[in-house]
Amino acid sequence: MDMLGKIRRMFLRDKLSLHEISRRTGLSRNTIRTWLRKPEGELTVPSYRRGLGPLKLSPYHAELELALKGVMTLPPVTNLSTLIIDD
Repeated sequence: MDMLGKIRRMFLRDKLSLHEISRRTGLSRNTIRTWLRKPEGELTVPSYRRGLGPLKLSPYHAELELALKGVMTLPPVTNLSTLIIDD
């Protein structure tokens, strides 16, 4: 809700254009235009929730954990590229 208030303040009080608000906030002009057209009572901050499901690396999770544990036991000076070349 904080971002919505800032956008409304920039547009109504500071009299900034949509283009300038877009430049300052990093939001698209269409998003800003949509937020400004809605009545203040209907404004809600959009939220995106990632769905829970299998990840691409899920089948390799155990192998990756072992590899990372092995790397963590190496002395800090060791370079991974020298390990790969030496093998």
